[in-house]
Parts: sequence; C-alpha cells; structure tokens
Amino acid sequence: GLWMLRDFIQPASVDECCVYFPDPWRGENKAKRRLVNDLLLEQLELAMVRGGRLNITSDDAEYQQHVVDVMARHVESWMP
Repeated sequence: GLWMLRDFIQPASVDECCVYFPDPWRGENKAKRRLVNDLLLEQLELAMVRGGRLNITSDDAEYQQHVVDVMARHVESWMP
C-alpha cells in the first residue's frame, strides 16, 4: 500500500486515513513489517491535507505503544 501513496495519491488530497486493527507482527524479527512506521507517516504527511485526520485503532497493547513511539518521532508534522 505504501507504493500507492507514493505513486498514485496526489499531494494534499487525503482528508482522512483509517488504520483499523493492523497485524501487530509480534517479536523483534517481525516488528519491521508493521504497517504503522516512519515511512507510512512520511508518505501520509505528503498525501494528507493540512488538518487531516489519521485514525489508528488496535486492540494489542504492544502495538498501541509502538504507534505512540512512532507518532512521537513525527509529532511536529502531525500537530496543528
């Protein structure tokens, strides 16, 4: 899906992006496969309109913390 954002979605054209219950890919060897990562946020920063909304929902506590950690690295780009 990241290539779709990069190659087909016009910059500043997405109002809202929803990520519901992504696979948590538990374990250090598999964590690199997680959907919510720095690259996704960088691509969404370009694709989303200013003030757009990103909704991420997970029922996995480890993944929730992962999302918090990734978002903390991009807080300047995502806060109004």
